[in-house]
Amino acid sequence: MLAHMICFFITGILYFCLLYTLLDRKVRKYYLLFKMFSSTAFMGTAVYMGLVSGNTKNLLIMLPAFVFCYLGDYFLGVHKRVVKQIYLYLGTAAFSLGHIAFITYFCVRNGFEGYELIFPILGCVFVFFISRWDKYDFGRFRGPAFVYGAVLFTMAGKAVMNEILFPSRGNLLLAIGAIFFIISDYLIMVLYFRKKKGWTIHGWNLGTYYVAMYFMAISLFRA
Repeated sequence: MLAHMICFFITGILYFCLLYTLLDRKVRKYYLLFKMFSSTAFMGTAVYMGLVSGNTKNLLIMLPAFVFCYLGDYFLGVHKRVVKQIYLYLGTAAFSLGHIAFITYFCVRNGFEGYELIFPILGCVFVFFISRWDKYDFGRFRGPAFVYGAVLFTMAGKAVMNEILFPSRGNLLLAIGAIFFIISDYLIMVLYFRKKKGWTIHGWNLGTYYVAMYFMAISLFRA
């Protein structure tokens, strides 16, 4: 319990430092630095939780997912500074690979059933309706958005189904993390593609994302 509290405290402090870089233009130049500090914190939390509980097998299987998400953080952080679409594509690709790695981990834990193929279909349907809404403009990113939506919904759906069918502490934490991931990625869709959005969206996006990664990481503690 103490380990969880320490990890939560460290990640929380780093998140608030990151949030401050969004609020104060004088320190905006440190945004990417604190973003990567926060990302390093969830990577460290995952490794620590896996090692301290002797859960190294699951840690090794899930670690690629954290690595890809870490890279996705970096590319999207760079995109905020230089606003070049290539970094948005690289960030999306990295996060897609991260979700695929999470899906692989979930399948290793509890297998895969044919009916779960409904999840990528639901993801595509969701993106289809959002992209048709006149409040959004996906431009040339519409194609990659369908791929990402399919992968994201598969990851989240699989995580929730694992907890429903095979309830455990580890599966519950993974399901909670996956739900926060869905919220975070919807907010990032608003941030990048909605024509009009509130100025607080970026903060909420980062907050829900780091909560998602925190739950994913601590699930390794005797998962």
